Amino acid sequence: MKKNKNFLIVLITLFSIQTLLFFANQIKKPTETSILGSVETNWKLVWSDEFDGTTVNTNKWGVHDWISGYDIGGYLGFGDAAYHSTMVSQSNGLLNIRTEKTPYSNKQYQTGGVATWNKYTFKYGLVKIRAQLPQMTQGFWPGLWFIAEDSGRNARYEVDLMEAVNLPNKIYFNYHDNVHDTNPNSSYSGPDFSAAMHDYEMEWLPDRLIIRIDGIEYLNVTSNVPDMPMYLIINTALGGSWPGTPDSTTILPATMKIDYVRIYQPSTPNPVATPTPTVIPTPIPTVIPTPTSLPISVATPTPQITRLTNLLSNPSFETSLKGWSQWHSSINRTTLAYSGRYAAKVGYVIQKITTDHPDVYSIDNWPGIRGIKTGETYTASTWIRGSFLNLNKDAAITIREHDSSGNISNQTQSPSIKLTNRWQKITVTHTVKLSTSSYLDLYVSQSGASKNNYFLVDNLSLTKQ
Repeated sequence: MKKNKNFLIVLITLFSIQTLLFFANQIKKPTETSILGSVETNWKLVWSDEFDGTTVNTNKWGVHDWISGYDIGGYLGFGDAAYHSTMVSQSNGLLNIRTEKTPYSNKQYQTGGVATWNKYTFKYGLVKIRAQLPQMTQGFWPGLWFIAEDSGRNARYEVDLMEAVNLPNKIYFNYHDNVHDTNPNSSYSGPDFSAAMHDYEMEWLPDRLIIRIDGIEYLNVTSNVPDMPMYLIINTALGGSWPGTPDSTTILPATMKIDYVRIYQPSTPNPVATPTPTVIPTPIPTVIPTPTSLPISVATPTPQITRLTNLLSNPSFETSLKGWSQWHSSINRTTLAYSGRYAAKVGYVIQKITTDHPDVYSIDNWPGIRGIKTGETYTASTWIRGSFLNLNKDAAITIREHDSSGNISNQTQSPSIKLTNRWQKITVTHTVKLSTSSYLDLYVSQSGASKNNYFLVDNLSLTKQ
């Protein structure tokens, strides 16, 4: 009888479990949503890494060794740990960023980080990152963050999707707007974020930037939203001004794990979170004046404004780089435009042999302006801005005369300006002096160049007065 009773209890238990599983399977998982609506119908996946395989995809991520100072892919390198590529690995569908007490160079610790700098940037989108923090003890400072493409500590914008400092259950969210000198931020104290995976999400539209954890909103920015492409950094810092130096309570090694990174963009172009209502003005009644005996006035003729023709066939790089050549440099198009959609990004190419002016690089129009005559006056201008690594370097614009062999026969250079991370306009005027000159060109250059320098130019102009 006892055996039958036990058998009956087991049977009822199994039936109950199967019943619960049946009904659980009937419950639909909630559809992922955003302020644009369903992710499945309103967003399209444009970039992702599921971290399958055993090696990090270096077409998507930069993994480098940084010891001190600021790396141009973000400002990694500060704190008490050296960044070393061996601290970054991939296995079992996860990206692993390890921190350990192993001396390297002049640092007592090693850690790791990856960045999409120079690999992938995006403007507006929905970012989903599933991550598990390292075991949080004194000195730990992991982060998921975005930096504006102009790079480094002078970048216009920084968005910290997730920062954790020392404690395992507190997350910080920050938006550093260095253009308007504002810093919207918030924090959340919750579960132990190092004990399991959590979903970190940034939704970025032209009129709004929202940060969520596990679907719950914690930061909503609606003014001065970033308006230029950004790249992603994933890293674990150890030490630094915020968390302080590691001590005897710091537990090492520890590993941050990333399950996936997915970046979506809206299925419809130029979305906004809240449409602006159309204001219909109240009609103003027409007033018919009473006739009076006033003297007849003669209208003063409107002076005619002569618009000078821009002699450059491709001044704004909207469709290509046609008509431009480089010296000691590479040229690419970028969406960091002064106006319109594109500008030219002119990058310094390091000279491996001794050449004239090895620290100068430039862009110029080719094949130049032909058929010039002595006494003609030309004016050239450009909008230009620098990058993080060449701030305060000298830049100038020059109009050059060339003889039939291509040699420079005469030229006028503008006063040099100091590059900043803001757009500036420079102008120069030149009068053709030599009858032997065959053509002239416009030449924009930076001097004092070093590794990773680049400048941006847009809306160039060359006119004959």
